[in-house]
Amino acid sequence: MPTIAFYSGEQMSPEAIRDAWPDARFIARACIPVEAGAVPEPFAGVVADQIWGIAVEVPADLPGDAIPATADDGRSFRVVPAEPLMGGDPETVLANARYWELPPAFVNPLRAVVPPGRDEE
Repeated sequence: MPTIAFYSGEQMSPEAIRDAWPDARFIARACIPVEAGAVPEPFAGVVADQIWGIAVEVPADLPGDAIPATADDGRSFRVVPAEPLMGGDPETVLANARYWELPPAFVNPLRAVVPPGRDEE
């Protein structure tokens, strides 16, 4: 049974998703509400209300609870996190957020976590 997976961290790269799920299908950029304690360090101080990422349909049942998400075009659906929320190397998380052109109001504060110039490498 297909699942809508939510990527928001280091594994949000097209290559990582294709490696894990060759038949995956991009649905939309999307956000989920921040739950108490859900934002990991070092991003906890800069992410307030929403975690942005991408919704991708994968051809399998993923373990975990489905949570409400809202696409950038206003659609609502339920997603299962495919990785720890905003997990992994902060530079890679920022690079992936920039690659997917997540909203500037979300991406710009992430830059405070990565030393200047490191997100351009």
